[in-house]
Amino acid sequence: MISIIIPAKDEAENLKLLLPRLKKSLSSLKNKYRFEVIVVCDNCSDDTEKIAKRMGVATLRRTKNPGKSKALCDGFRKAKGDILIMMDADLSHLPEELYLVLKPLKYKSVGLVIGSREMGKSDDATVVRRFGGLMFSFWFNLLFKTKLTDAINGYKAFRREIFDKYEYTATGYAIEIELVANTLRSGLKVIEIPSCEAKREKGVAKSKILKDGWLFLKEIFTEGIAYNLEKLTIFVKKL
Repeated sequence: MISIIIPAKDEAENLKLLLPRLKKSLSSLKNKYRFEVIVVCDNCSDDTEKIAKRMGVATLRRTKNPGKSKALCDGFRKAKGDILIMMDADLSHLPEELYLVLKPLKYKSVGLVIGSREMGKSDDATVVRRFGGLMFSFWFNLLFKTKLTDAINGYKAFRREIFDKYEYTATGYAIEIELVANTLRSGLKVIEIPSCEAKREKGVAKSKILKDGWLFLKEIFTEGIAYNLEKLTIFVKKL
């Protein structure tokens, strides 16, 4: 069972474009998997929920405590899948790449898959955004001793246990860091596959470079320090 969770804040116009494409992609995979799609309507003031229901997918309405991380957590709790996939509502994550994100999870040693824009491409990259992404991945790799190229990208698929076993407290977009850190804690592999980030189709981006960039950096250092202290504690206990 695969659950696809789509957090959406006033994304009615984009959902009209995304959901038909997503359903088409899922139809080619139905001989291998069962799917559910959940649109998390995060304090919406437009017809996001109405459009999602009209398109025949499940919805979850949130009316307080806004933010992508909190919306995703609520969606993960509602989901029934053994595999959870998070993708954005603005069509920046291509539904046609869904099978590529799922493929590595056929191996039991793999816990989480990231669609990497650095390994693929981005049609929405600016100098500032690309520099920020490279900087975040640098610090993440330094603290966690990994070799990831795009740790912060939100196109991720992972095993249910990665969410169920750990507490998630991040705000903003920083759950993307928590998920990778907790996969490493669990002893499972994090795999990247090439992915293409498309430009937003309708509306305006919800992320704020300075605010969300700071939250990413804070989460990387918070999780990184905690992760290394845990490793040190385990090492000392073995002495």
